[in-house]
Amino acid sequence: EIATDRRRRALVLLAWLVGWYVVPEALAAPYADQFGAGPAVVGLLMAADPLGSVLGAWLFVRFVPADTRARLVGVLAVGAGVLLVLCILRPGVPLTLLLWAVSGMLSTAYLLQTQASFVRATPDEGRGRAIGVAASGIIAAQGAAVLVGGLLADLWDPATAVAVAGVIGALLSAGGAVAWYRANRDVDAATGPAVLSRG
Repeated sequence: EIATDRRRRALVLLAWLVGWYVVPEALAAPYADQFGAGPAVVGLLMAADPLGSVLGAWLFVRFVPADTRARLVGVLAVGAGVLLVLCILRPGVPLTLLLWAVSGMLSTAYLLQTQASFVRATPDEGRGRAIGVAASGIIAAQGAAVLVGGLLADLWDPATAVAVAGVIGALLSAGGAVAWYRANRDVDAATGPAVLSRG
C-alpha cells in the first residue's frame, strides 16, 4: 500500500534516513578517544544530539508556521547531514558538540514533520499498519546505520565515519526530498487549485 503511494513512499524513505544521524551518538566513545578526551567528554558528546533534538522539536513547533513545515523537510534533512560532514575537518570538542547538537535539532524537526505528513496522508483504515511499518523501519535503519558506522570507524577513524554517515544521509535525503516535492506537485496539478495544503 505504501509502495504504490509516491508521497508516502518518499516520506517513509526520509524518515528511515534519520538512522544515519544517530551514528555520532553511537561513536561518541571512540570519537572522544580519538581526541584524547576522557569519560566526561564522552557523556557530553552522547548528550549533544538528544539535547539538540529536544530544542529542535520545540523551536520547530513553536516558531515555524504549520503551512511552512512541509516545505522545509528536505532542507532540514540535508542540513542535518551536511553538519556531520564537517567532522572530517577534525574540529575540537566544543565545535563538535555544536555540530552534533544542531544536526540533532534539524533531524528531529524534519522527522516530526515527515511523521505528521505521513499520518495525514494515510487513510484511516490502514493507518495503524502503515505507522507500524514506518516505525519498525526507523528502528531497523538506525541499527543498520550504527553497524555501518562502526565498521567505517574500524576501517578509518570515528571522525571520518561520522562524516561519511553525514554524506550518505545528506545525499539520500536530497533524493527523498526531490521525490517528495515531485509527488506533491503532481497531486496538486491533478487536484487543481482547491488544494490548500500538502500536509
